[in-house]
Amino acid sequence: MGTTIKTFERMIALCVLISFGSGRVLAQDSTRVISERPAFLGTSYSQGNRELTKDELEQILLSSIDRTTVNLTSAERSYSTVAFIPAFIGGFCVGFGAFSKPMNMTLIVSGVVSIVGAYIVQGAGDSDLHRAIERYNTDVLMPPQVGSLWDTRLGSLRMGFSTEF
Repeated sequence: MGTTIKTFERMIALCVLISFGSGRVLAQDSTRVISERPAFLGTSYSQGNRELTKDELEQILLSSIDRTTVNLTSAERSYSTVAFIPAFIGGFCVGFGAFSKPMNMTLIVSGVVSIVGAYIVQGAGDSDLHRAIERYNTDVLMPPQVGSLWDTRLGSLRMGFSTEF
């Protein structure tokens, strides 16, 4: 019985040493940080040295373990889908009104109003995407909780690691 307890104590000590060591080496991963830069008609995104498309960016954010990041990214996707409809209709109205004989100013004005409305909805989506990127970057740069914590209420040991295995 005494050797079993000593073996168990050694295993616990080894796990604690491994968790502390891995936390020091892998605490921050700056190559996973997502950068935003203004571009000609919007924003460009990059991660490390790699340029990201908006679909790649959304997939990265949707794979986050933080539920708030995932929810903000999902909301942004919904806004983008909703904004596409009035933008498409507005573009059609502007084009049809401009090239009809005689020019139909009512269609042109209603198309421009529809496009402005789509732009406003897309702006709300971009705001959510920006907040999701900030939240993702905070999680990437924040050192993970590593080490062991004794939970005296449950009599259990919790250990955290800085990367998934």
